[in-house]
Order: sequence, then C-alpha cells, then structure tokens
Amino acid sequence: NSAKQPVYIDKAWVSSTFQSIPGKLKQQYSVPVYCNQWGVKDEVWEDHGRLRYAEAALAAFRELNISQSYWIWRSAEKGGRDPRESVWGFELVHNTGAVTDYLEPAMS
Repeated sequence: NSAKQPVYIDKAWVSSTFQSIPGKLKQQYSVPVYCNQWGVKDEVWEDHGRLRYAEAALAAFRELNISQSYWIWRSAEKGGRDPRESVWGFELVHNTGAVTDYLEPAMS
C-alpha cells in the first residue's frame, strides 16, 4: 500500500492487525503476549470512533488471549479547562462540551 492511501481503522482492521503482529508472534514462538499500556486519546471524540476503537481492541485482545492494560494517564488537570483545548489524556470519558467530563459507563 502507498503512504498516500487512507487507512480506515475499524473492527476488521484492528482484528486483522492484532492477528498479524502480536497474534503471529504468540503463535510462532509459543509465548504469552502482554500489551503494556494501550489507549485512545481523549481528543478522539466519540463520534470519531473513540469507544468503537476501544471495543474493537478489547475484543481482539480477548480473541487472541492477549493480556493488556489500558493507559488512563492525564498530563494536565482538566478541571475548569475549555473542553476543546488539546490535552494528552487517554481516559474513556464522555466529553459533553461542558466543563465536567463524565466516565464512560460502558467502559467502567
């Protein structure tokens, strides 16, 4: 594929990528695989697929029996910030556009 061609990240792409990289490593060497610290940036809004990606990744981890830990670190205090400002957070939240962020119930 050319670097100029768009890549659409969906459940099929995530599953295929996980099977071809960590899945292949696990099978080829008969070793357990652990994914240390994966995440989805808070700036990827829900309507751009943040939760769909997380669900697809979790499904692929389960399917391939790969242990994992979700990275929830934040680099900046969010209290009182403009929710449209760039931050380096990876928590799965509802960003409602209000000052307060709410934990995503489906992921808690």
